[in-house]
Amino acid sequence: MPDLRSIDELAAAANRDRSAEAMGTLWSAAFAAESWTLIGRAGTRRFEPLTTTYEHLLCALAFTSHDRASAFAAAEGLRAKASPNVHNRAELVSMPVPAAVDLLDELRSVGVECLLMNEGSAPFIAPLSGLLRLFAVHGGV
Repeated sequence: MPDLRSIDELAAAANRDRSAEAMGTLWSAAFAAESWTLIGRAGTRRFEPLTTTYEHLLCALAFTSHDRASAFAAAEGLRAKASPNVHNRAELVSMPVPAAVDLLDELRSVGVECLLMNEGSAPFIAPLSGLLRLFAVHGGV
């Protein structure tokens, strides 16, 4: 399992170089993580991942560690589901990477266009339309 520092370094290199090789190495490391953590809205009948707009695209947020997701949620003013303010309630859900990939792929049906990983630290992005292919190629499946 890659450490967070190496994922940050790979993200910086991929964002700088924009080469297929650098992006492939980065996604291989991201898919090798034990789990991904998503932030979603609590209090709904089913988990609804939080989305944001990035470069005019509607993106789902995911993180390669629970600590990163917690730090992002705190920085954005999102609180645990016990918060009395329904507008800033959130929950963090960590899941195995294959399950996260499947859930994120399902979001295409409601208009989510991309995946924004590790926002707030060393972000990187992928279109959801290609996420299953990325996982097949770089996820060791």
